[in-house]
Amino acid sequence: MEDEPTIYFDRCVGTSIPEALRLLGMNNVYHHHIHRAKIGLPIERGSVTLFQHDTADDEWMEFVAAKGWIVISQDYKLHLEKATLSAIKQHSAKVFYLWGAEERKVAVVRVLLRRLDAITRTAASTSGPFIHRVKPRGPFERVALDD
Repeated sequence: MEDEPTIYFDRCVGTSIPEALRLLGMNNVYHHHIHRAKIGLPIERGSVTLFQHDTADDEWMEFVAAKGWIVISQDYKLHLEKATLSAIKQHSAKVFYLWGAEERKVAVVRVLLRRLDAITRTAASTSGPFIHRVKPRGPFERVALDD
């Protein structure tokens, strides 16, 4: 799994989907509230989780994108936040908006597992910055990164 890309799920996705993937052996999957020790990071500023719940989107985006991690979010408006869009562009973030924010988690997991290879292939073969919408079927839809 050493050569597998790291996939980061933001707080809008929650913890259950990435933790389910980790239980299935995908140790390269992180989320907003993962314990820092699980990913080899020291406790910082008294925080045991990767990020505080109220960490600004541009702050975590900068950290995650600078590490080259793939971002999966269900916050379909990240590109509309000026500071976050700036972080996406500046750090060449590779962001995927995952379908199903209002759906049952099991339905979202089914779609994610079906589309995961395409997500990682796209991230590996496409230079950032970009945002793609991931739907249950069909090609990804590229989101315009306009100011």
